[in-house]
Amino acid sequence: MVTTNRGKILIIEDTAGFRRVYQDVLESEGYDVVDADDGIWGLQLAIEEKPDMVILDLILPGMHGYEVLTELRANPNTKSIPVIVLSSLGDGKDIRRAMDLGANDYSVKGSVAPRDILTKIRLVLNETGTTQEATKYQLSVKETMADASELSLALGLNGSLMCSKCHGEIMAELFPDNSRDPGKWFSAHFVCPRCNTNF
Repeated sequence: MVTTNRGKILIIEDTAGFRRVYQDVLESEGYDVVDADDGIWGLQLAIEEKPDMVILDLILPGMHGYEVLTELRANPNTKSIPVIVLSSLGDGKDIRRAMDLGANDYSVKGSVAPRDILTKIRLVLNETGTTQEATKYQLSVKETMADASELSLALGLNGSLMCSKCHGEIMAELFPDNSRDPGKWFSAHFVCPRCNTNF
């Protein structure tokens, strides 16, 4: 049994099955877990418990996840708490809105396993896991790529692989996935290094 306390994670999710699965995985890795099944209660727990991270669904009773995220970022006591959105909403506009509101990462339910979320948590909290440093790599994404226009559309960039905020070049950022074979698997997202905006 793991006895090391790596920190407190708040799960705001209205589906009991999802909460149970993620709670079991996180507790087995040494995290303390608190949970809420609606947005209002989740926001209250974030204020009272001051967790090290929030895993946030978007479609919630009481208060929508976007509202919860907005309130978290507006409150001086919670504005710096990292938030990973885990939602069934997978459109580029949904992802971009959550990131613009201050989410640190975004995953679509059904496309990631609980262990993948564990890797994201470690990366966001700057943990190294038990084996190696979480070195990140940034790769240039060229406008001349065959799928560049589709990628721009998926990221909500209106046909250009340039950042809509500062017009810097969008990069693909890769992180070693320590939940799988080290050095063989990576998690990835897109980022503007100039203004640190995630897409």
